[in-house]
Amino acid sequence: MSINDSRNLPRSAIGPDELGGTERIGVDDSIGDARQPESVAAVLKVFAVLQALSEADELGLSDLSVKLAIPKATIYRFLQTMKTLGYVRQMSDSERYGLAMKTFELGT
Repeated sequence: MSINDSRNLPRSAIGPDELGGTERIGVDDSIGDARQPESVAAVLKVFAVLQALSEADELGLSDLSVKLAIPKATIYRFLQTMKTLGYVRQMSDSERYGLAMKTFELGT
């Protein structure tokens, strides 16, 4: 199977999950269809980051990368943008990330 053939397969069909028992959230493969524009895929990933942060008090960059199966560089760019917009906070002592009050305000 070529790389091009594997893009329409669910992640679980591409290879084994080697996350050492860590629950993997990821983007729902039925939603993240390969035919969708890249901008839509990015939005899905941002919401996956928000979802992961909502399920934990604080998460580090590596934790998010493993949990979501998204490269650290991508997660970092998303987090920095969300931090600039006020939706994510970064703890200065641990460099871990959490949701900011603006996210909760958005929900109300």
